[in-house]
Amino acid sequence: MMPSRNELVKKALRSNFDASSADYDAFEEATGLFSFLTRELVFRSGIQMGMNVVDAGCGTGISTAIVREVVGTGATSPA
Repeated sequence: MMPSRNELVKKALRSNFDASSADYDAFEEATGLFSFLTRELVFRSGIQMGMNVVDAGCGTGISTAIVREVVGTGATSPA
């Protein structure tokens, strides 16, 4: 049975992310851009200590770690 178009797209996206995650982290280490943008988003959106926040599609987790710093240690990280 041939995979559906949706399954082929998911596979391609998964493969692309797996291949690029090291580059994403290296870019962040060199520039700090994603951390900067996340801190700006947190500030502008009014996220504060004690809030519950869901980070859907958190990629390598850079943004999640920053949001967790803001909301406090009661927050949980993705598995």
